[in-house]
Amino acid sequence: IDLARRNYTDAEKKLDEALRIAEKQNHWMLDQVLTNLADVYARTNRATQAEALLTRARSLLEKQYPLAEMPGEAWRYALQDAVRATACAAEKKYPEARDLLTKALPVVRKRFGEQRYYTRDLEQRLVRLPH
Repeated sequence: IDLARRNYTDAEKKLDEALRIAEKQNHWMLDQVLTNLADVYARTNRATQAEALLTRARSLLEKQYPLAEMPGEAWRYALQDAVRATACAAEKKYPEARDLLTKALPVVRKRFGEQRYYTRDLEQRLVRLPH
């Protein structure tokens, strides 16, 4: 909720705690915690730190939800790509960010629908990119 409200300081504190817990328990949601924390970093112009977390999160995602075997889980990859796009935008790599979001958006729309949070979030990320 803090992330959606752009309250990044509180979101980071909570996600740091969630990360400690998820790592300690080797929890199945660790990739999601890493992705959300990477999103905070990307949105606060810490692209290098975001990329490091995303690399780790992608590795976990690929092990848990191999896309070749589980194509219905493509939305998980698309949400990670949206965070990676925000990290790219923080580094002023706008064409790469736009490409990631443009490819992720239809996958997210299909999974969640038109007026749902994740769809609107990706649309907003795309609109906010400089041209």
